[in-house]
Amino acid sequence: MIIFDYGGTLMTETVFEGIRGYSAILKYATDNPYEISPEELKKFSDLLDKEMGRKHGLVKGLAQLEYPEYIFQKYIYDYFKLKFSISNQELEQVYWEAASPAMLTPNIESLLNFLEIHDIKIGVISNIPFQGITLKNRIEKQLTRYNFEFIISTCDYGVRKPSSQIFELALRMSNLNNSDVWYCGDNFENDIIGGKNANLRTIFYKGKKELCKGEYSNVICINDWNQIIRLLEPLV
Repeated sequence: MIIFDYGGTLMTETVFEGIRGYSAILKYATDNPYEISPEELKKFSDLLDKEMGRKHGLVKGLAQLEYPEYIFQKYIYDYFKLKFSISNQELEQVYWEAASPAMLTPNIESLLNFLEIHDIKIGVISNIPFQGITLKNRIEKQLTRYNFEFIISTCDYGVRKPSSQIFELALRMSNLNNSDVWYCGDNFENDIIGGKNANLRTIFYKGKKELCKGEYSNVICINDWNQIIRLLEPLV
């Protein structure tokens, strides 16, 4: 099995623009008593982030605890007494898709096709404040034909990479041994150190070889997904 990180690995995202997200969700507002604008929601969100010491979904001092985005947004919507015609999960999906559209990393489909042909399972573990169902919908929207055994969002469990616990959960879900699983990611601390802590073989996507020293000297660094195909061809 090969497990992938999501952001920067399986897919890449544009710069996150909260105003775009709020403009999109306000189209579904059935009640906006304060006539709040996207710009005002973004300003309030920034103030709340600052007060919480929150950055990219993380709260200061809690580096291995994921703070769910839907809880953060629920406070904002309730504060302004906003009502919507769609569910909280659908709001999350609309907000994220509008705020930061995603695209596939180059040649990822070539690798997924190869893995499918050779019956090698695939999965995802992502450090992300969006719910697993939201992440699943986002990935499967562009990778419809591929069967992911699981798509794990740390939002659903609280614990984040590089904690080995989130990798151990994936191993339980896969019903495989550590030696049968490779993990691919683009973040050295979260993906490479985290994967190694769980005794997985790690692939550093777009990684810098100078980071892989000492106990990490055997980490494979690649710049293109076709390189993994060449690594796997003698094994299948």
